[in-house]
Amino acid sequence: MCSGSANISCCVVDSNDSGVFDQTGILQSGFEEVSAVVFHPFENMLVCADARRNIGVYDYKDFDKLNSFSNDNTRGSRITSLHLINENGPSSLLLAGSDDGVVRIWRNIHMRSSGSGGSGSGGGAAGTSGSFVTPDAAGLANSLSAAGLGGIGGSSGAGESGGSSSGGSGGEGGQELASAWTGLRNLTKGGSGLVTDWQQRNGRLCCTGHTDVIRLWDVERATCSRDIILGTDSYVFSLCSSYDGNALYAGCGDGYVRVFDVRADKPFVASSSKVASSGRVVRAHLQRGGSDNGKLVIGGSSGDIIISDMRSPEQTISQFHSGKESLDAMAAHDYAPLLATGSKSEVIKLFDLSGKLLKTVKYHKGFMGHRIGPVTSLAFHPNQLYLAAGALNPIVSIMASITLPALLSALSLLP
Repeated sequence: MCSGSANISCCVVDSNDSGVFDQTGILQSGFEEVSAVVFHPFENMLVCADARRNIGVYDYKDFDKLNSFSNDNTRGSRITSLHLINENGPSSLLLAGSDDGVVRIWRNIHMRSSGSGGSGSGGGAAGTSGSFVTPDAAGLANSLSAAGLGGIGGSSGAGESGGSSSGGSGGEGGQELASAWTGLRNLTKGGSGLVTDWQQRNGRLCCTGHTDVIRLWDVERATCSRDIILGTDSYVFSLCSSYDGNALYAGCGDGYVRVFDVRADKPFVASSSKVASSGRVVRAHLQRGGSDNGKLVIGGSSGDIIISDMRSPEQTISQFHSGKESLDAMAAHDYAPLLATGSKSEVIKLFDLSGKLLKTVKYHKGFMGHRIGPVTSLAFHPNQLYLAAGALNPIVSIMASITLPALLSALSLLP
């Protein structure tokens, strides 16, 4: 049963009922839409943001709302990037970037305000209460190997804006603003916004977006370490980096992925490859499944998906098309050979890395068979077999692999 007004059950109806991934429940975020989702790698925590300034924190296994608060970005700006940092330290932090160019780091994001109640409470500037569907199965995902990443201590940041904030609060919950600075100035509104990549191993934040530069920040020392000139009129929509942080992969609006060697005195485009036959690069993701043989997974807005060698993106391992729908969101798992695509045509598809379609999700099963909504964001859990999907409505769908053998069989990994 649902504790709110959403009459949607915990099942998914799909055209390929393989049991590979099933919906364990939904979260009612209370936002008008959900633009970004991210899992904590070690805690049962999911963080969501809307297309304005609101952030919600949830327990995705108990389907409990932990907190909600405002990011305090300027009015009219929107949150365009989220990262959980220092995840394996004593206290993880949330890094939020907005298209006003400002980066904010929050601590204690999971703490309710004093006097907050149980499920669906947790005061915040968002001023919303959540409705939740109880999961229909327990212990759904089997853990995969986690990467051993170093952590940085909670930094008190300064930066281009020349100041930092500490102990502030963007709402009524227990969160605190640990640091804030201007990552990039003069970003153009309405474009890709502030696009970031966090390098946990180096304590480095890479900032770009609707601008002609990639700016690298040493967060621990609160200094800008260098600027990399893009050398193109096309802006960056997706950014990722190699495990050691020496290579940056920028997915651009002209459909190209450009690779920069950060070690060079004057970084230049080491290589570039055309990915999208038309439109922009929606997502470039480098798997963590080994620093030497990680695969670069790239998706274009026209539905083109390319799996490349991270050392040479122009060398294609596999290539396929996601379907007739546009590709508006994409996520790839760090260790399992899985990727998910989402479209504003209200469909989610799950593929293996060879292009085999494993599952298609269009409906929540329930009264009136509600559609899933136009998909805006997708995220796999870094270490487990969970998938979260946000859409142009308040609902966040949580899916998981119910049985690992069924998934391995679908991926042709069982003898």
